[in-house]
Amino acid sequence: MPLHSTNARRTSFRDIGNDVIPAYARPLLERLVRLRVCTASQAHLLTPAFAAHSLRNAYHRLSTLVRQGWLVMDAVTPSRGAAAPRYFRPSHQALRALHLEKKSGLLQRPAQHVLEYLIFRCEVYARARAAGWWIGSDTFLPSDAAQRTLETLHSFLKSRALARYKAAEAKRGAAAIAEARAELEQLPAFLPTKLDFEFLYRVDAKNRPSEVVLLLVDDVRRSIASQVGDLPLVARHDCGVLIRDCDSVWDPVSKSLSFTGSRLLDLRKAVAARLGTSLLATDVELPSVWARTTRPPQHEAAQPPTKESP
Repeated sequence: MPLHSTNARRTSFRDIGNDVIPAYARPLLERLVRLRVCTASQAHLLTPAFAAHSLRNAYHRLSTLVRQGWLVMDAVTPSRGAAAPRYFRPSHQALRALHLEKKSGLLQRPAQHVLEYLIFRCEVYARARAAGWWIGSDTFLPSDAAQRTLETLHSFLKSRALARYKAAEAKRGAAAIAEARAELEQLPAFLPTKLDFEFLYRVDAKNRPSEVVLLLVDDVRRSIASQVGDLPLVARHDCGVLIRDCDSVWDPVSKSLSFTGSRLLDLRKAVAARLGTSLLATDVELPSVWARTTRPPQHEAAQPPTKESP
C-alpha cells in the first residue's frame, strides 16, 4: 500500500523552519495521534477551539492547517472522486513538531475496512460528547486523563455498592445486610486496574458520576472474544452497555436496524454470556448512531459540548 493516497492533499509550500504548532491546533493534533483520523464535523465537536465557532469555521481552519502542512486531507472512498467525503490525519510536519517522528505508521492511509472503523469510532466519540457524555478511554484521552476516568469508574461502582448496603440496612434483613457488606468489602479486589476497555459516563451537579455505560465499538482488527473479554465483570450490575459494529444498517424512517451484521450478533451473544443477558436491554443510548444508514447520512446539527473534553 502506498504511503499516501494519490488523492491526499498536501501543502505545496511551507516554511521548513516553522515547526511551531498553532495554539488552537495542538489539541486536535495531539488527539489525532491517538485517533489517527477524523472528519471535519468530528473535529468540530471534539476540539474546543473549533466547537466555539460554526462548522463552516471549522472547515476553514482545517483547510488552513492542510495548506500549512500540519494535516493531510484524503478521500474516505477515492473511487467516488470529488463526491467522496474527506477525512484528516496528521502530517510528517506535525509528528516532527510533536517529537513523534518514529510513529511513521500514522502517515500511512489505513486499509479501507480499518479506515471506516476508525472514522466510525470517532463519530461515536463525537456524538457521545455532543449528547453530554464524558468518555473513559486511553485511546480518546492522554494516559493521565484516562487514569483519572478509571478512578471515576471506581468511585461510581463503590457508591452503588454502598447504596445497596445502606438499603439492606434500612430493611433490616440480616441475610441481605451480610451479602451487601461482603460485596462492599470485596469490591476493591475486583475493580479494573487498567483501562483496556471504554466507557461513557455522566456526572451530577456535584461532578459525581451518576451513570455509566460500557462502550464497545467493534474493532475489526480484533476478535470478538478478546474485545468482550476486556469488559470488567464487576460492572455488570451497575452499568449499561452500548454496542456498535461497522456493518449493521440503520433505517431512520422505521428507527430500527434494517440489517443486523453478523459481528454485532456475535458481540451481543458474547456480552450476554459474560455479563448477563439483561445487560443487552440497556443498549438504548445514541440509538441513531450507526456506521451505515439506508439513505445518505446528513449532517445533524448536534450542539457542541458545553465543557471542554478532558
